[in-house]
Amino acid sequence: MTGIDFTVFKGSSTGKIVESKTHKESIKPDEVLLKITHAGLCGTDQHHKTSDMVLGHEGVGVVQQVGSQVTAFKFGDRAGWGYLHNSCGHCDECLNANEMFCPERAMYATSNTDQGAFASHAVWKAAFLFHIPDALASSDAAPLMCAGATVFNAMYLYNVRPTDRVGIVGVGGLGHIAIQFAAKMGCEVVVFSRGESKKEEGEEFRCRRVLRYESPDWNLFLSVLAPNAIIYPITVSEGNLEMPHIPLVSKGLTIQGSFCASRGVHVKMLRFAAVHGIKPITQEFPLTAEGIEEAMAKLDKGEVRYRAVLVAWEIGLSEAGWATSDEIFVLSSQTQQSIFKVPNEGKACTYTYVYLHVPPKINNYSANQTAGTPTPEKAHSSKRGLPWDLVLPLARRANVRFEDSVAWASYPN
Repeated sequence: MTGIDFTVFKGSSTGKIVESKTHKESIKPDEVLLKITHAGLCGTDQHHKTSDMVLGHEGVGVVQQVGSQVTAFKFGDRAGWGYLHNSCGHCDECLNANEMFCPERAMYATSNTDQGAFASHAVWKAAFLFHIPDALASSDAAPLMCAGATVFNAMYLYNVRPTDRVGIVGVGGLGHIAIQFAAKMGCEVVVFSRGESKKEEGEEFRCRRVLRYESPDWNLFLSVLAPNAIIYPITVSEGNLEMPHIPLVSKGLTIQGSFCASRGVHVKMLRFAAVHGIKPITQEFPLTAEGIEEAMAKLDKGEVRYRAVLVAWEIGLSEAGWATSDEIFVLSSQTQQSIFKVPNEGKACTYTYVYLHVPPKINNYSANQTAGTPTPEKAHSSKRGLPWDLVLPLARRANVRFEDSVAWASYPN
């Protein structure tokens, strides 16, 4: 059988994540094949984990193949996608750049359910993919594909101004990104939070004030809103939205629905995030069935701070960002030792391997060394002669998280 086969991770009736395969006969002229490197975990994915569908809609990867009509992408480009996969292109909404509201829109969970971000590869229409700016690491870009686009859309599309005071409920997966966008737009930001621990974090994001509350209460929120204020409910939940009637009419308040961004706003969001250094706070998990299960369990318990990102075991050439004419260095962003090799497309080449080992803590440095693992001082004396001052930038560009850890490189004998 010819075509393209790739690994996918699906929900099931029991809620258990199931590894499966998806087959595509070919790449259509307007499509792109991506090798997925990073996938954000969104609360919406939790809603569908009992459905027989491939999960994930915050995807970032590296272009592997393009259709004959594709001119916007080429092999090796980083690209991402979000909630929207396609639209008709000719209705009033599409022609007004509001294709998210196209009556024939193709979206996550309602179409293309045989593929998603929780997979090794995906095939999408080039017109609904987004270039990832160089200033954004793939691990940071993944949550922006939905969470970032959603909060930015509410502010940009409905004309939030630098002179506005913006209130944000919760310093969580959506809230901590919304705070950064609003602050960088020049707004005065006030955060409502249930935890005292969030106060310092809110201030780090340039939040002016943090107001505590015990439980969500519309009477509390409405009492502090200015006349003619606008409320944007942007989380997704079952049931009805209920609130007190009198404050709504007596203050002239507006409730404005807002969804994920259409493509034009999505591009502006990525550009704004790159220019202003907006980055989600993330926790990384392996892009495996077990890794997805672990990330979902932590998200369900409220233990993720603040966005979970699933990382493929293999980080490809574009992610590493550097190679010689006959060598490719491939780095792993996992916190255990791993090695990989990939062929340099179209060239006869040798292979160079790079190990990364990241101990949990610097003060446990010696305890975490394994037998035969070289120290950084020895790394530069490898037979291939790649000095440590080159390995370190490679590691950083491959999204290795150093934080309070130490990383070093080595080569097999």
